[in-house]
Amino acid sequence: MHTCIKKTVDYFEKYSTLWKKSRNTVVKLNDYYEFDVDFKYDYIVTYDLKAIQLQTNIKTKSGKLKFVTRHVPVSCSEASNIPGYEQAICIISQKPRRIM
Repeated sequence: MHTCIKKTVDYFEKYSTLWKKSRNTVVKLNDYYEFDVDFKYDYIVTYDLKAIQLQTNIKTKSGKLKFVTRHVPVSCSEASNIPGYEQAICIISQKPRRIM
């Protein structure tokens, strides 16, 4: 039987170590087969999604889990440097279902 405890348990390493990002598999294969490829992209798209948390009282069918808040999207922004799509867009809605 699984039980849930409410007490937070923190674990810390005795000695700190420097984090090192592992190499991407595609980059490893490129090095192995010695292709001359630049993995930088010419175009970039960025976006930002904002949401508010509303209180709710939703229970699951099993009754073991209860949701107390839900995320409701309220805005979406995007910008890019792709030719023809350079204009930044921001959508703000008082009716969040229109964004989705």
